[in-house]
Amino acid sequence: MTANKPGTAHGDIFVAPFSADQMVGQTGALVNDNSGDPVWFRPLPSTNLQNADFKVQTYYDGHGGRGQPVLTWWQGTLALPPAYTNLPAGAPEPGGCYYIYDSHYRLLKTVFAHHGYYPDEHEFTLTRRGTALFIASRPVPMDLTPYGGPKNGAIENSEIQEVDLATGRLLYSWNALDHIDPADSEEAPPARRRPAECGTPFTSTPSTRALTAGC
Repeated sequence: MTANKPGTAHGDIFVAPFSADQMVGQTGALVNDNSGDPVWFRPLPSTNLQNADFKVQTYYDGHGGRGQPVLTWWQGTLALPPAYTNLPAGAPEPGGCYYIYDSHYRLLKTVFAHHGYYPDEHEFTLTRRGTALFIASRPVPMDLTPYGGPKNGAIENSEIQEVDLATGRLLYSWNALDHIDPADSEEAPPARRRPAECGTPFTSTPSTRALTAGC
């Protein structure tokens, strides 16, 4: 941040730097004011451990109350192929979770994915029903020769999950492999690296991604 120009909207700026390549600097969840001064910072002990999707949401207890403002974010590690994994670069790894902090910066809830899936860093949404909606993923071993891949390959399968915040119970799931034929997917062209534009909206949808086995 280099300028605070007239007409800038009021409000704080939320930053949670992470990288699917090599992280440089301090990871963690940071709130800045419009002058760039820190309001609150929660540093992490290692650049391998990262935060993402850091934002303000409203937490409802599911009993029809008004709700309270909270901070939410993802925390975990991201795959760095080919050093030790054949997961796609940036794919979430085991051990991740979502945090919900109250307005006094105290931990309110920790939310985990269910039945072997890993919480995804892209989206975590609280609902008025007192639940959380998010995307989770995991590699599923599969013969990919019908799709032009290796016999001992795998699919990076994604799933939508809804979890009850009071009990942690899984209420709903939608599994991509149960609804999408891998033959209907296409290999994405190599991404062109360019600086990200500030304010560019990001959307994420469940998908299946082929992995290369044997790395």
